[in-house]
Amino acid sequence: MYTASNGLKYTYGGTDRTDITVLYTPDATDPQKATLTLSSLGSKRSENISSAPLLSPGNIVPGANELVIPVTLIPNANEALFSGNGETPFCTYRYNGSVSDAGLTIAIDQVTMKGAPIIEAKTYTDKSGLQLMYNDAPMLGKVITFTPNLENLEEATLTMQGAPLDISAIIEGIVPAADASTEVGLPTTGVFPGNVTFTLPIKISADNTFSGKSETEHCTFSYSGKITESTLKLAISDVKLKNAALAGLTLNVPYANEDFTLDPLHFVWESKTEVELFPGFGMPVSSIVSIALRMPTIPTDQVDEEGNPVSVSVTDMLPTALKSITFGIDGNISAVYVDIENGATEPTTSPLNIAQYIRCSSTRPQSYTTRWPTLPKTVHAQSTWAK
Repeated sequence: MYTASNGLKYTYGGTDRTDITVLYTPDATDPQKATLTLSSLGSKRSENISSAPLLSPGNIVPGANELVIPVTLIPNANEALFSGNGETPFCTYRYNGSVSDAGLTIAIDQVTMKGAPIIEAKTYTDKSGLQLMYNDAPMLGKVITFTPNLENLEEATLTMQGAPLDISAIIEGIVPAADASTEVGLPTTGVFPGNVTFTLPIKISADNTFSGKSETEHCTFSYSGKITESTLKLAISDVKLKNAALAGLTLNVPYANEDFTLDPLHFVWESKTEVELFPGFGMPVSSIVSIALRMPTIPTDQVDEEGNPVSVSVTDMLPTALKSITFGIDGNISAVYVDIENGATEPTTSPLNIAQYIRCSSTRPQSYTTRWPTLPKTVHAQSTWAK
């Protein structure tokens, strides 16, 4: 084992370094062959050298924290010489040196990168280079952070989550301008059903591509992609829920009735706190919202028998626009609805990757099953967009 203290002279890109050890292993069958294993010394890290590509902490050459070089020895007076060319998944390089009783000399230069490895964390969004596909359909409104492993550039992680929903305009209309933040973002759902945030370890090839298979708590999937300084292309495919008992189920949206046993909207607010409507009388928030949704607040172009304009409630209007929802095996919820922007003449099916669901183990209160066909398990739905 050679170090700077016992005869090692190591040079990278024309600059001497003392933070490297070299294990010299002679070939047991051929005295003119040996193997050099270069490693970082303890916790010391490499320095950036202006005449060679950038080294990440711990690297011997870019992207490698250990380097094994087979050498052929050429006898010359009191030493043996060696030289040649080598490569890693990320770069090619030239080496030369000598070994003698006095020690070992090795120099690495002419390092040429094969590609352009990403050596710093980067965040990608719809507006900054993210191209995300989920089961062959575009998925918008997400944020993915790429974090390389500086000890080994073949490894990295992708952290996936929803892009914050900006409610600044809403806040400004409710609170005084002096108290309203210019950027107020609400957390939104992640990429996979049931996960707000998911971190995926990946292996990076020399051309900055990656692929593989993985799973979350609720689903399995395959993935492939490519990363550059400005773009991240990620295709998530073969997504399948582990609990797909609801896959293929279609539920029609019910019209509201007078005794509240049917309702297209179901609102749950779990809290003992009530809103005091007047002294001594309060109501749960869920009841207030349910009443508000039943109030005729939406004007129509119709009039009653006395010629007064007719208004309808949200619960009356919703079933006229939203007809049904269907649960997919990949966690998607698709909807059949009437598109007002296209004349509201024919029902259409919503794009994928707008809303997702998972099937959980806990049971719903009995009141839930009076509104929909009986479902033995809880269905948790999450929507990507607030539109």
